Amino acid sequence: DTNNNTNNAKNNNATTSKGHGHQQVKLQFRLQSLRLWIRQSLCSMKILVLLVLCFQNSLFTLLRRYSQGVLKETYSKYEVLLVGEVIKMLYSAYMIRGTLLLNTAQSLPLQQQDSSLSLKKRLYFIISKSHKMLVLALIYG
Repeated sequence: DTNNNTNNAKNNNATTSKGHGHQQVKLQFRLQSLRLWIRQSLCSMKILVLLVLCFQNSLFTLLRRYSQGVLKETYSKYEVLLVGEVIKMLYSAYMIRGTLLLNTAQSLPLQQQDSSLSLKKRLYFIISKSHKMLVLALIYG
C-alpha cells in the first residue's frame, strides 16, 4: 500500500511537472510574440516619423521657393527655419505636458498633482541629454 502511494505521488508530480513545463512554454511563446509585436510597432513608428519629417521638409522647401521665387517675398530663410524649430519645440513641450497631466491624473489624487514641476523636470532632462542634437542643429543652421 505504501508503494502504491509512493507511485501515485510520483505520477502526480510528473503530471504536474509536465503541466508546469507546458505553461512555461506557453508563457515563453507569449513573451516572444509580445517582443516581436513591440519591435514591429517601433519599426513602423520610426518609419512613420521618417515619412512625416520628409513630408515636412519637402513642404517647407517648396513653400519657401514658391514664396521667394514666384511671389518675390523677401525674408531670411534662416529666420523662418528658426521660427519653425521654435514652434516644434513649443508643440513638443505642450505634448509632454499633456502626457504628464494624463499620467498624473490616472495615478494620483487631485490634491497631490504638481504637473508643472514634473514638466520642468522632464524638459530639463530632455535638454540635458540632447547635446548631440544641439551640435547637429548648429551644423544644420
